[in-house]
Amino acid sequence: MMLALVAVTILSEPIMIKETASLMVATSLAQCMVDKINARAPEPDAQLVTHKAAGECRSMRDQKYADGKIRRNGKPFPERWWKRQSPLFEQTTAAVENAWSKRTEGKKLHVAWQKKDGSLMTLPAEGQWFADSKVNLIIVENDDAQN
Repeated sequence: MMLALVAVTILSEPIMIKETASLMVATSLAQCMVDKINARAPEPDAQLVTHKAAGECRSMRDQKYADGKIRRNGKPFPERWWKRQSPLFEQTTAAVENAWSKRTEGKKLHVAWQKKDGSLMTLPAEGQWFADSKVNLIIVENDDAQN
């Protein structure tokens, strides 16, 4: 599905993701942070807002992993694979934090995927992931009045 925004401003450097499982966990982390940030009352300290969101979302993500709730093909991800995702989690957190600091006051952030051809895609419904996972995870803000 193409992104249903008339015009967007890309606020983050693209994060290249090469496998579906990594796309799933990075997108979930980014969406959690964006949802928490967008839901907060405006605070003058953008760093505090993003730091709180990152901490809350990482704690939830780590607890879900520890509880065996993050799975692929019905099996929990191996611990070694999970640990290798740490740089991706750091990149994702940094992208959301950077996007928040660049956003236009009053506009909400959105998570999107950028395909190889540059087109943007909305996030899928839970459990439905993009088959060609070689996409970029990006953070955008809506440029139209319906943000």
